[in-house]
Amino acid sequence: MPECAVHGYVWIAEAEAHFHGGNLDGSLDLARRATAVGTAFADPDLVNIGLHQAGRALVALGDLSGGTTLLDEAMVAVVAREVNTLSSWWIYCSSINVCDYMSDFGRASAWTCAFEKWVRTQSSAAAMSGSCRMHRSRIMRLHGAWADAEREARQACAEQNGTIAMDAGQAWYQIGEIRRLVGDLAAAEEAFRQAGGYGWDVQPGMALLRAAQGRTDAATAGLARAMAEHRADRLTRAKLLPAQAEIAIAAGNLELARAAAEELATMVDGAPPAVRAAAAQAAGAVRLADGDPAGALPELRAAARIWADLDVPYEAACSHLLLGLACRAIGDEDTARLEWETCRAMFDRLGAVPDLQHTDELLGCAPPPAQPPDGLSAREVEVLRLVAAGMTNQDVAEHLSLSRKTVARHLSNIFAKIGVTCRAAATAYTYQHGLN
Repeated sequence: MPECAVHGYVWIAEAEAHFHGGNLDGSLDLARRATAVGTAFADPDLVNIGLHQAGRALVALGDLSGGTTLLDEAMVAVVAREVNTLSSWWIYCSSINVCDYMSDFGRASAWTCAFEKWVRTQSSAAAMSGSCRMHRSRIMRLHGAWADAEREARQACAEQNGTIAMDAGQAWYQIGEIRRLVGDLAAAEEAFRQAGGYGWDVQPGMALLRAAQGRTDAATAGLARAMAEHRADRLTRAKLLPAQAEIAIAAGNLELARAAAEELATMVDGAPPAVRAAAAQAAGAVRLADGDPAGALPELRAAARIWADLDVPYEAACSHLLLGLACRAIGDEDTARLEWETCRAMFDRLGAVPDLQHTDELLGCAPPPAQPPDGLSAREVEVLRLVAAGMTNQDVAEHLSLSRKTVARHLSNIFAKIGVTCRAAATAYTYQHGLN
């Protein structure tokens, strides 16, 4: 047939196949041809899908500046309502995923907000709503709203299961990360298992979970597999390397930790701020472990500043914890305590129980018991805390994404275990045992 817009859509389909097949140059060439045809035949959908496809190919090829310029250009057309509904949805979701891939948290937040506003204008947008929840959950987790992030992720799973496997897998991964960070390791493992079932790579979260379980060999092996699988993918490696450095330091393998930090340092030129922060933090942690606390301080201070600017509180708190260790190592106990008091407040607000306990140990505070008293499970302690805070069963159910029946069953088990018969007595028990 003579050349027409239909050729461009065929090229877009081929470009997508090349992109996921690893032929990024081929994908870029086809996307550019599609954009040219779309321009020639005045088809704005084709023009902007082509721009977006070319942009994400450039990002994957390492040209972050050129790639984001094209992604932004396509997004401007979407926001201006120059693109139809289906094309807009695809460009929104794919753009936010590209932002996550390159750790550009600023763009991810802005585009997620724009996506939410757009979805509210669409009718019959159940699948879109689920995608929106998944993206929102990821942003909420980064910014420290963990309970809200988990609720959104669980709702996204319910809406996306059997609809969009990739988004369901990402949502389960968010749940796994939150459960890991709050210390509910069994629930984290189950969530990562669900994410893997939808084809989502569970690293580095699973490796960090294994490290928290004391299974350092499994953590190291899982990361090594992921690193081997993505030998040429710098942006994916940039997400894996901080965990590799952290786990290697904990295992006493400074050679591996140093190699991870050095590779990460090669990625900072032109990278989003989050990559620069992760590289600085890894470099500082390695210097500290290598007996150079004074050399670690500038790196760790830079990381803390970038994380704070990005409003990513958990990573900022981890930087402050390391800063405290470096200050103590050079004899500055007063500044060390100030750093730990700063990170302790962050960990407490987030509900990062394992990190909070570690910080309390550094500060010399009496740590909470290693295991909840009277055989309470971690979930039962969670329910008990919320009840002690004055929540009704319905409030607790909504906060934890449970049914009212499940909450009532938890409360019945709690009352039996701690020997009380009413909420007031359970509240008193919570405070007496330091569980609040």
